Amino acid sequence: MCEKKIKELNKFFAPDETVTHLYHYTTIEAFVNGIVLPYPQKGEELCFRATHNQYMNDPTEFQNGIRLLDEICKKIEESYGISTPRGKVEEYKENYYFVCFSENADSLPMWCMYGNNGHGIALKFKRFEQTVDIEWILKCEYDIKNVLDRFSELQQENETMMITYLSLLPFILKNSAYFHEKETRFIGSFPDIPTRYRYRNGMAVPYKEIFVDKEILESIVIGPSANQEDVKKSLRRFLDDNNLQHVNIEGSSIPYRS
Repeated sequence: MCEKKIKELNKFFAPDETVTHLYHYTTIEAFVNGIVLPYPQKGEELCFRATHNQYMNDPTEFQNGIRLLDEICKKIEESYGISTPRGKVEEYKENYYFVCFSENADSLPMWCMYGNNGHGIALKFKRFEQTVDIEWILKCEYDIKNVLDRFSELQQENETMMITYLSLLPFILKNSAYFHEKETRFIGSFPDIPTRYRYRNGMAVPYKEIFVDKEILESIVIGPSANQEDVKKSLRRFLDDNNLQHVNIEGSSIPYRS
């Protein structure tokens, strides 16, 4: 699919224009050692580690998406005779990688799950649809009714977008228990980028390094349980020494002791 068409589709599938920032909750250790780390190819970039889709925190999400995809595709094929992407699911499963973000700023559940129980940080990024060389920027869905409503809308408007939405469904349908994440994902196969591995939870987890303009990182939010003044001093030194002087540092406003 051509780049222009992908950008048009991303405008439909990505968060709406009211979402001006996205957040990545993580630990300070992970930030310094490589999840999102100054790691320049040309001196002006950050490095995202895109993780293989089979190593997400919810082990059921891909299966739920495939099940719904099969149900919808079967009805489409029987009713309209339209070719659907059911046969490509295994190909997608093997080849696609994610980088995950949240619309939620300063979220206690996110601090607890991904931000080292409040001792970590959240990286605050400017909205970046046009500044990242990525295949898809997709907002996750947590309610099957929303998926069916979106499908019905697309069915009336644009068949190409409808089929594209179906093909991406296994990657964006999540269990409703994760609704608080309000997740948006970078999704891509990145065939020209070598696969690397890192150790996590007893497994060798595959990932790919995706380079982005450093200017999209606007600020770092320090978690509510951290010693915010000491962490701020150390982060300021780290950012300044790595050519990230433009990045602001702020503290969580949530009262939380862990």
